Amino acid sequence: MLSLKTLFVIIYVYGQLFDIANTYVLTCYAPAYNLPPQKLDAKLCTHLIIIGYTYVDTDGLLLLPNSTQLQPYLDLKRVNPDLKILLCLTPDNRIMSQIVLDDRLMEQMANTLALYLTRNNLDGFDIDWEFPVWSIDAKKTDKKGLTTLLKTIRKRFDEEKKKILLMLTIGAPYTIIKKGYDINAINLYADFLQIMTYDYHDYSRLEPITGFNAPLKAASYEYAILAKMNSDYTVRYLIWKGLNKNITVFGIPTYGRGYRLMFKHLHFPYAPATGPSKYGIGIDYKTICNLTAQGYISYWSNAAATGYWVKDYQWLSSENARSVRLKTNYAKEMGLAGVMIFGMHTDDYDNECGTGKYPLISAIRDTLYSNTTIKQSNIVKYQKKNKHIIKDQFIVA
Repeated sequence: MLSLKTLFVIIYVYGQLFDIANTYVLTCYAPAYNLPPQKLDAKLCTHLIIIGYTYVDTDGLLLLPNSTQLQPYLDLKRVNPDLKILLCLTPDNRIMSQIVLDDRLMEQMANTLALYLTRNNLDGFDIDWEFPVWSIDAKKTDKKGLTTLLKTIRKRFDEEKKKILLMLTIGAPYTIIKKGYDINAINLYADFLQIMTYDYHDYSRLEPITGFNAPLKAASYEYAILAKMNSDYTVRYLIWKGLNKNITVFGIPTYGRGYRLMFKHLHFPYAPATGPSKYGIGIDYKTICNLTAQGYISYWSNAAATGYWVKDYQWLSSENARSVRLKTNYAKEMGLAGVMIFGMHTDDYDNECGTGKYPLISAIRDTLYSNTTIKQSNIVKYQKKNKHIIKDQFIVA
C-alpha cells in the first residue's frame, strides 16, 4: 500500500507534467517564397516565423514586408488567436558586421522594429545571422557587436506596452558557438535561443562522404571532431557554457541529405560519395516517404536516431515520424523550452504521401504535448529534495 508521502510525490510530479506540457513552444519557419500562407495550418505551431520578407540594405536600413504580403499571415490569428507571428532576418554577413559597429544604426533598427511590429500586430523578431565571427566574410568584432545589438533591441522592445519577443537562432557546431556568441548576453536579452541542430553534414570537395543531416548522438565509430557533430553534443556544450534551458529551443529539420555513392556496395554512413543524389543534396519528406515502394532498402541508425535508404548509387537520409518523435522526446528529457522546425515547406503539407497533412510536424506536436515524458528538470528537483544527486560530467576539448 502506498504511503501518503509517496502518493504526494506521484501527484506532484504528474501535476508538474500537466502544467509543463502546455508551456512548451513549437516554433515553425514558413519561408514566404516556398509555401503560400493559404497552405499553413494555424493551429499546428505556437509560433510562426515568416522568413524571406525581411532584409537589410547596403546602408544598414531594414526592409520590411508590406501590408499585402503580411495580411494573409495575420489572417491566421482569426483561426488561432493564440498564435504568435514573428519576422525573421537572415542578413548579409558584411552588412551585419557594419551595423553592429554603429550605435546609430542599431538604435534605428530597434526603433523601426518596435514601431512596425506593434502597429502590425506582430509578436516578435528572430535574428538568424549565419554566422558572426565564423563566416569567411565575418569580423572578429561581430561577437561583441551582436551582444550590443541584442541589448539595444531588448531595451527598445521593453518600452512598448505589448510584450515583443526577441529570438536568436544560431548554428549548431560547437566551433561556431565558441567563436560567435556570448551566452551570458543571450540569457539576459533573448526570450528564446533556437539551435539549428541540423546541417551537420553536407557534400563538398572537402567532405566527399555520406552523412546524416541531424544526427542525435555520436555513434561508437565516431571519434574526435566527428563525435562532436551531433545534436546531443551541441545541447550539452551550450548548457555547459551556461545557457538557460528555459530559453533553449531544439531544432528539428523536415528535410535531409541525398548523395551519389562512389561504390554502390559501400553504403554505410561516411561511405565515399561523388556528389549529390539525383534528387539533389537537400531532400524533403515527400521525396523519401515512399522509397521502399520504389525498391530502396531501408536502414536505421540508433545513435543518429535517423534512417537512410539505399538503391544502387543513391544514398538518401531524412527525418520520418519515428526520428522526429525520438528527437522531440530528447528535447523534453533535457528540460528544454521546446522545439523549432525548419521548415513547414519541406513537410508534406498537401498529403502527397497519404498520411495526412504535415505528418512530421504533427508527430512532433503530438509528442511534445503528451505527458508521457518526464522532464529532466523535475527529476533533478526531486533528486535534490531527496539528496540523491549524481552530477553530470561534460568534457570539452
